[in-house]
Amino acid sequence: MQSTKVLTGRMPDRGLRFKTSLLYAGAIPPSGGPHRARFLNLNGRQALSDADASFDDVINILCAKAALIPSPHRPLESIDDDHRREIQREKRTEWIEFVDTLDQATLDAIEPKIRRSEAAAVAALNYLEDHELAHSAHEAIHRAAFVRRGLFGCPIVLHDDGDYWTDCALNMSHLRAGMSAEVVSDFECSICGRLVEDCEHIMNEVYDKTAEREGDGTCTICDAAECEHEAGRDYPVVAQGSARNMVAEGVAMVARPRYPLARIVARSMDLDEVGDSDLVREAARQGRLHCDACLGPCKGLNDMRAWGERPVDADGTSGLSDGVDQT
Repeated sequence: MQSTKVLTGRMPDRGLRFKTSLLYAGAIPPSGGPHRARFLNLNGRQALSDADASFDDVINILCAKAALIPSPHRPLESIDDDHRREIQREKRTEWIEFVDTLDQATLDAIEPKIRRSEAAAVAALNYLEDHELAHSAHEAIHRAAFVRRGLFGCPIVLHDDGDYWTDCALNMSHLRAGMSAEVVSDFECSICGRLVEDCEHIMNEVYDKTAEREGDGTCTICDAAECEHEAGRDYPVVAQGSARNMVAEGVAMVARPRYPLARIVARSMDLDEVGDSDLVREAARQGRLHCDACLGPCKGLNDMRAWGERPVDADGTSGLSDGVDQT
């Protein structure tokens, strides 16, 4: 699903700025009950399967060299900051040596696969954070991020306003908070196209719908420009309310967003006095300043529901930590 709305905001009194995904294309996720549980389970398992398949593609591309990939640290989590940074330095060195054995063609073939694996693993955790498979999704994020960081880095970017920013998928995924938009909208029935309150279809029930092509060529069944649905043929479709003419009146940060993928996607970083160094700023401009958090281990998932119970770091992230590497 593609993100359709991104918001930039600032955490009150702490200077932390962030970018978030608010909504994404498709049917509105059920708000609760068994329908939501089924929605989260099906989408989460599919995302986890996609993450595994893309990672397997990476291993197949590497062939015999896959056996030489640096091994991630175990256990997955550690609360010792000094120990974590020591591991990150060690793994960074191992990856530099490994990358020197690969040619550019191999790296080019791997990059889209490993990024797809990481994105799918993050989506899986967003769907499955309260599911028995949450740990598997967490592991899948670390697995993909470890390889992606090792091969391609994780740049920390210096913006024109002087702030450092990161979109490290591992760091963002460990901040378990989401966005809830206060939206005023009309809702059209996915079966007949009329406003939900004016139609006779029961939401979440299945009805036959005849496939047609809209004026722009998209399919009335799946909204895709190219698909296997034949015009004039009936297909079973779940009646759902599709939002139209949406106006966002406000946004709140919540522990469990209705849209599971409505999450923080990037944030600013406070590097303290290190960030004021001309050398560090120049390294960021040249793409040589990297986050090392992906090299592990992590502090664990940082659930918004427990924020009131945990000490808050200087950057307002309640224990979310970044490794920083200038290479």
